[in-house]
Amino acid sequence: MSSTNQPKEETNLKGTLIMVMIVGIAILVMWFGAYGLFLSR
Repeated sequence: MSSTNQPKEETNLKGTLIMVMIVGIAILVMWFGAYGLFLSR
């Protein structure tokens, strides 16, 4: 890791974190949806 923090890298990291969170939430929603369907049968 370089000690100098470039603003471009920081925004890239934030964008990656947001994308990971969105994908994680989407997976959780789909998982709970499938689990709900399984329970309701």
